Formats: sequence, C-alpha cells, structure tokens
Amino acid sequence: MPTAELESRPGPDGYPIEAWRALAARGRELYQEDLRIQRELGLLALRVAPGYVADRDAEEILHALGEEIGSSAEELAARETLSSSHARLTFHPGGALLTRPAPFEGAR
Repeated sequence: MPTAELESRPGPDGYPIEAWRALAARGRELYQEDLRIQRELGLLALRVAPGYVADRDAEEILHALGEEIGSSAEELAARETLSSSHARLTFHPGGALLTRPAPFEGAR
C-alpha cells in the first residue's frame, strides 16, 4: 500500500490520528530495517557458502555460522534465497541436503 494512502487513513476508532500516523510511520521504518537486515544475513550466507561450494560443505558451513550467531542453517538458507536470485539454497526437512543451481557466470 502506498505511503500516502496509509498516511491519509484515519486511525482506529478512538485512536488519535496523529498518534496513529506516528505509530504507522515507525512501523514502516522498522519493517524496512527488518528487510535490510534479512538481506544482509542472506549476503553473509552467500559470502561464507557461495554457489560453487559443494552442497554438503555449504550445509556444514551454514550450520556452523548459524550456531555462532544464534540462528540455523535453515534460517540462513532462507535469507540467502531472499538475497539472491542467482544462488539459492533449499533446505530439505530432516537435514538431508542443501541444493542450489549452478552459479551464474561471473559469480564470486
């Protein structure tokens, strides 16, 4: 929904409109920050386990990184998928394998 449309909406019944607008603006800021952080985590995952790394090796690397930062290989793989359309990881339930298509030409 466009920002202008959100700002022109009245607040819920009984909620002061200016307070509502301030909360909505803060919510938009936090949401954008969350998207930025998720993308950064995905890029970090791509950096430690780029597309040319064997799938099982990438899984081990992402598990190790996940443990270090309080996350998991699955979460990092999901962030990696959000960050890149060129190197995607898919975690198979049960921890079987992370699979990715071949990296695009020029990948580092």
